[in-house]
Amino acid sequence: MKEFSASVLESFGLRAKRVTRAYGAFICDTNQGIVLVKEAAEPEEVLLFAHGAKEHLAQQGFLCTDRYKLSCDGQVWTEQGGEIYTVRCWMRAEEAKLTDRTCALRMASMLGQMHRAARGYEAPEKSRRINRCYDWPQQIYKDARKLQSCSKILRKNGKFTEFDLMVLECMPEMLEQISEAQRFFMSESYVRMAERAEREQVFGHGGYNDHTVLLGAGQNMITDFEKSCYMIPIVDLVMLLERALRKNDWNEQLGLFMLENYDRWCPLDDEDKQMIQALLVYPVRFCKICSEAYQMKRSWMPISYKRKLEEWKGQQAKRKVFIKQLEHVLR
Repeated sequence: MKEFSASVLESFGLRAKRVTRAYGAFICDTNQGIVLVKEAAEPEEVLLFAHGAKEHLAQQGFLCTDRYKLSCDGQVWTEQGGEIYTVRCWMRAEEAKLTDRTCALRMASMLGQMHRAARGYEAPEKSRRINRCYDWPQQIYKDARKLQSCSKILRKNGKFTEFDLMVLECMPEMLEQISEAQRFFMSESYVRMAERAEREQVFGHGGYNDHTVLLGAGQNMITDFEKSCYMIPIVDLVMLLERALRKNDWNEQLGLFMLENYDRWCPLDDEDKQMIQALLVYPVRFCKICSEAYQMKRSWMPISYKRKLEEWKGQQAKRKVFIKQLEHVLR
């Protein structure tokens, strides 16, 4: 939406008192409180799943989400000029900062509360019901194949940039770590976890991080549920934990306290702990950097990728120490 259109709000029975641009959208003070008006990039089936997920959480008593407003026609969206728009509840607050210890611990607690309420979700008809419970073995296999192929191509080419040399230096150890993580995802424990998650109809956020959480005085809000799907919820936790640890130089105490805060609301069993260990061993950041860098098909490599890889490489000693310590703690 390039310019704000009052007709969008009118479709929801709302009237704007004040409008400001933010988050690639518009924050509006209305006769029914603060809302965010945003053009939807996702198909309607995805919006229906996200809407149902947030309503399910609300029914379970978890109200800290950007719930969609329904239009006068009872829809999650409205169409204006060939584009689809959503209107959702909002609050004026800052995005969470994972470099702030208090924020990181608060986010872990919120995630535990959300996951506790996320079970038993029957998605609405016509929504896109994506099940990612069984995806990890295939995902890790694909990443390993991509890295092996990348290594062969680089060695065959023979002309290395500094970035290429760093990738080749790290490659043997990263493939070993992928192989170690792969052992869990090929085990009966993982199959049982996937079957349990599917049976319990539990969903996860799919993108829970410091950009999707607003923290205010006495009020919190989790936003952007458009990537939510049926999944093993531990994935949300590990992606948050890995991101927080990277931003805090793999601070052991912070990581363990985050796990404690989550466990307080959504207790972790032995198989959950095994999966946490496996996902932290799996070098997801390295795979992501390589994938993005080598899929660009440019004749030159942006320096940002070299900086990302240098930062990641510089943290590997502390990363391995944390994973080793975690192995003892989670027993």
